[in-house]
Amino acid sequence: MNWSVLKILSCATMVCASVSLAAESAADVFGSKKFFKTVSGTVEWTSEHWGNGIYRECTNWSADSYDPYDWSDNRSSNEGDGFVIDGNGQMQLLGSGPRFHINSQQSWASTKQFYKNVEWTGYFKRKALGGKDYGGMVVGVRSGALGHGSSGGNNCDANTYYARFRNDGKWDFEKELQHPGSYYRSGSGIGHQDHLWGGTSLPVGRWIGMKYIVYNSSETSVHLELYIDSISGGNPSKAVWKKVGEADDAGNDWSGASGGAATISGCKYSNAYTAILNGGGIILMRTDDDQPYYKYVTIREIDPTAKFTEEEYGDIDYSSSSVTSSSSGSSSKPGSTFTGVGKDDFGFSMKYPTKEGYKVWTSAYWGNGKDYTINYWPRDSLDPTGWADDQSGDGSSVDHFRVFGDGRMQMISNIPRFHINSLDKELTDTQKQFFRDMEWTGYFMRNAEGGKDHGGLVVGLRSGPDNHGSSEGNDCQANTYYARFMNSGKWDFEKELKHPGSFVRSGSGIGKQDPLWGGKTLPVGKWIGMKYIVYNKDESTVRLELYIDSTSSATPPGKWELVGMAEDNGKSWSGASNNASIIEGCEAFGLTSAYTAILQGGGTALMRSDNDNPYYKFVTLREIDPSNIPMTHSSSSEEETSSSSIALDASSSSIKNAKSSNSGAEMRVAQGTALPVFTVAVAGRSIHVSADVQQRDAVLMDMQGRILQKVSLQGKSVLQAPSAGMYFVRVNNQLQRIVVR
Repeated sequence: MNWSVLKILSCATMVCASVSLAAESAADVFGSKKFFKTVSGTVEWTSEHWGNGIYRECTNWSADSYDPYDWSDNRSSNEGDGFVIDGNGQMQLLGSGPRFHINSQQSWASTKQFYKNVEWTGYFKRKALGGKDYGGMVVGVRSGALGHGSSGGNNCDANTYYARFRNDGKWDFEKELQHPGSYYRSGSGIGHQDHLWGGTSLPVGRWIGMKYIVYNSSETSVHLELYIDSISGGNPSKAVWKKVGEADDAGNDWSGASGGAATISGCKYSNAYTAILNGGGIILMRTDDDQPYYKYVTIREIDPTAKFTEEEYGDIDYSSSSVTSSSSGSSSKPGSTFTGVGKDDFGFSMKYPTKEGYKVWTSAYWGNGKDYTINYWPRDSLDPTGWADDQSGDGSSVDHFRVFGDGRMQMISNIPRFHINSLDKELTDTQKQFFRDMEWTGYFMRNAEGGKDHGGLVVGLRSGPDNHGSSEGNDCQANTYYARFMNSGKWDFEKELKHPGSFVRSGSGIGKQDPLWGGKTLPVGKWIGMKYIVYNKDESTVRLELYIDSTSSATPPGKWELVGMAEDNGKSWSGASNNASIIEGCEAFGLTSAYTAILQGGGTALMRSDNDNPYYKFVTLREIDPSNIPMTHSSSSEEETSSSSIALDASSSSIKNAKSSNSGAEMRVAQGTALPVFTVAVAGRSIHVSADVQQRDAVLMDMQGRILQKVSLQGKSVLQAPSAGMYFVRVNNQLQRIVVR
């Protein structure tokens, strides 16, 4: 396999590590504040490729072939040790002695960067109690790749300064010259380790940030600084960095040998106090006998004389920083995929884990062999949970749903409303369950052309069961976030507070609906999967994620591709008709603003349609645990995330980004767009490139990474493809894959 091609392909689905620019941002690619500026012309390493949607295991000394620089190196202690990358942004160390090296000096790496003065930033989560006391979040800089007992190495070249948030709850700096000898220091001095968690051990299941900075403060002295973010929950944009400690090594009193010995034998140097003024240029993460997780890692060569100023920090717009989600998570790019955390009862991939102690609703009972109908607002007596509820809107005694007994349910009236109502007054307290943070998964088939344009595959979460015109309800408590794959061929999110008022948004923004099928209507006779996720990102913001499976024909585990995301922080997205800012008559329910985010809702979910007869199958509704979901931040335009949308070719189901035409010519934005850095549109063999920053080059490359054309990018430029085919467009080392027809 041509690994160089494969790594270019992996970059096409993410924002690759980048070379620093003169006008450097004061935040890294994940939104973390930088303390020092990057040396111009050096290469920054980031863990963004951990979120490329590809799960891979790197054990038995195998490396990560998707690292765009070939630097990820497995130097673990034992056979079977190593690491696993989930494709959603997380790396997990495995085995008794895992060692993850960022080895930028490997002979086979086409790009090299010697790291000496370093700012390392990243997040760590301990999986469980146990492991060695000295294990935990352990980062080493200035290391030699073959200086730690490796085959063919030299233990005299270990030369490493470690920072450790240890499993036993202490912290220290550790200096190692000749492997495996070392000695430590902390705020209490040389030979001491200080408590970090008030005498308790390193917390389990909690994202903890570390910022570790090492640089030469003079020609003879090294300075170390260590910071912690223990309160953001793994959200770089909300990090609060507190100094843990600092130290200086002038080669006088801090030994790099076991027990603080003054001398080392068998090496070309004998003084164990020697300061590591240069080192081996390598970074590593390691632990022992535990299996922690890492995410949002960046490594930069810094200028110790150039700190970011308060004024420069003030220019950081965290709402526009790009974050790939990870255990998250998922990338915010349309068309990106995820591997998930397991399978549901039907075998389809779950995006997030089910919250412990919560029941899962599934449509498995639709396959019990019984053919029957539900009409005139009864509950479905065959549902073992008792939650399936007819809340249809026509007020008549006609049949509203038909269950075939083979796993399918069909909506068969003008205004069918199928509620998963776990809070109805007819239920006992032991039957009831409040759904708030939900992942809904199911498959839908359109029966025939017709029906309302706004009908189709429509799912509402956080709904109130009796608040949509019901005779017993109050319309001020409709409180629903809808996701819609509409009959018209468009998709959107819809927010409703007081029934029947609502307002929409999509990848194009608030008040917009984006084409999903290349301008065509929702296909007939095709099983289409939807995965719709709603959860509280924090105390004031709701996050929505929408995925589609348009290619698997409802075959597990599904092929889930991101359609769009959005966030509602109660500031700009109205839940009233025509984007009204206020709602009348609902003051008693706390609705003084139509922008109010639905942070709690009514605890139920629903499927609905209008004037068509669609089929459903393989439906699950689960309460998920947002504490296991990494936080991301939002787009600059509205202080909330909203990705550009995807368009699906109804015949081939290939993913394309949807944009408007230009002068009548068909223009498609390339897959993998990372707005607002630059956008690409294709018309014939002309490739139109636009960027919001001047004085950059736009580069056309073939699929092997060879440069075909380079033009100066002054806001807008045009590249010319030599023939039809697939290409890459690069601006500032960020790639987009395009198709020229």
